[in-house]
Amino acid sequence: TAGPRTPGNWDRLATLRRALIARGLSEAVNLVFADLPALQAFGATEAECVPLRNPLDAGRALLRTTLLPGLLADVRLAFAHRLPGAAMFEIGKTFHRPADGRRGLPDEVWRLGIVLAGKRIEGLAGNAPDWDPYDLAGMLAAATDGALRRSWALRAAPDRVPWCHPRSACLVEIDGAAAGFAGEIHPATADRLDVPRGVQILEIDLRPERFRSEPDKVRELPRFPAVRRDLAAVFEEAVTAGAVTAEARALGPDFLEEVSIFDVYRG
Repeated sequence: TAGPRTPGNWDRLATLRRALIARGLSEAVNLVFADLPALQAFGATEAECVPLRNPLDAGRALLRTTLLPGLLADVRLAFAHRLPGAAMFEIGKTFHRPADGRRGLPDEVWRLGIVLAGKRIEGLAGNAPDWDPYDLAGMLAAATDGALRRSWALRAAPDRVPWCHPRSACLVEIDGAAAGFAGEIHPATADRLDVPRGVQILEIDLRPERFRSEPDKVRELPRFPAVRRDLAAVFEEAVTAGAVTAEARALGPDFLEEVSIFDVYRG
């Protein structure tokens, strides 16, 4: 029996699906059942997991707290069939025990999960390179700019995302609020889950306030053309692109419309 449909929710998710499919991703639909080791690999504790009283499979007796175990199982299957790469997303619910300790139904959270593994989708050139963190950032931009219509940022946080490789582990922020994580899967986590190393993973929550509810507004064309300025500066290698753009926005005048980094020179 289907529950009541949240007004506008399906339309919002449909827009998100279209944006990701346009970037070449395939949608996956997985069961919500999982085993404890797979959930623990992504930081879940047994106390926050929701057990099933009568599971269909004794090996997967918990409700998932993350979408990634199912997506990584899809990757494992794709590589078992000798595919050179896989690029998939899933939009679904995760289940959590209430934080306040109250009894009853678990908290349900809509999430978006993305995995990019192996070779990119081959075009006319052939010999496609592997997916990398920049591709993952592009997928995040497609989701946030194209569907959520919210600003986003990646903040390096290797200590807070231990299941990702330290060189790429990031927290995802949407409109300045923590929303998930992204990065290359840690080799130890990949070996633990029996998936190829180098898989790019991303997961963000899709709570309703993430979506901008007001419609797009038409405004008059500006009287004068835009003025673009290039600025070059020298930074230590550890300074991230996100920190540079954030500082530029903070220092810029009120008529500043956009800040972007378009090139990096070394040596």
